[in-house]
Amino acid sequence: MTALTRSLFCSCLLVSLAACIDPPSAADGGKPSAAAPPAATAGEQQKPAVTAEPGFTGEPVSTATLGGGLIVDDFLIGTGEEAKVGSEVSVHYTGTLDDGTVFDTSKKRNRPYTFTIGEGRVIKGWDQGLPGMKVGGKRRLTVPADLAYGSRAKGKIPADSRLTFTLELVEVVPPLPDPKGDDAFAGEPLQKSELEGGLVIEDFALGEGRVAADGDNVAVHYTGKLDDGTVFDSSVTRKKAISFVLGTGRVIKGWDMGIAGMKVGGLRRLTIPSDLAYGARAKGKIPADSRLTFTVELMSIRDAPAQPQRPAPRPR
Repeated sequence: MTALTRSLFCSCLLVSLAACIDPPSAADGGKPSAAAPPAATAGEQQKPAVTAEPGFTGEPVSTATLGGGLIVDDFLIGTGEEAKVGSEVSVHYTGTLDDGTVFDTSKKRNRPYTFTIGEGRVIKGWDQGLPGMKVGGKRRLTVPADLAYGSRAKGKIPADSRLTFTLELVEVVPPLPDPKGDDAFAGEPLQKSELEGGLVIEDFALGEGRVAADGDNVAVHYTGKLDDGTVFDSSVTRKKAISFVLGTGRVIKGWDMGIAGMKVGGLRRLTIPSDLAYGARAKGKIPADSRLTFTVELMSIRDAPAQPQRPAPRPR
């Protein structure tokens, strides 16, 4: 995930918020964690080892073969939200080689892996094999090498390896709607107010439902401009909303103050004095001491993920 930060400013004001766990990523193979023997050669391809993992024993309730030879076996059909391309999903998984060697599992970390289907952050076999699952479902994917890492050896996964994953779908967040864009901010605002420090808030739509508060994980679309109208950054043109936890200092102070109180679907223009933005620091296209104007659309509000608790220090 990316967010406007107070301390860092890239060309588009974004900094990665991605979790540092080991998925079966499209780029680096997820840093598998167990040794594996060489893969079987063509003509000698073994059948995947039968897993004894609870919930994946016996015969599947349904089986399908998708494009590229991807085999999908469902052992339990879920009853919750259905995963689709563009959905953010959280899954527990265990990955094995054809001989049954486990090369990675989220369960040892006691934390599911979260990603958005169709963005290419995971291997093709996952992007193709997850849609259609429902929360609570259990699915096994048998992924040919061409839909995994192909001829590349990745960590302890040999080149040309077929991979088998057992997946449990924990959560699905539906795709966000398209943003309304700058045209939605034409005309006069419905209401206007000024907060501490000179932050000016203008509401063009009030939204409905839950109110954004400190500690919430919010997703927003935005466009940022200088006083002369220069656009220095926009999530709308990238077609990718950003998410961050409100009130934790992950964004400039004017955002933490100005987005609090919005409802989903709300449209708000924030005119932020430099002291609540980047102050005397020049950042990319933003000169020092710049007042900034943002049009912001609040796309979603979610509970922030629970932070792992650190063990209390032992008395000496």
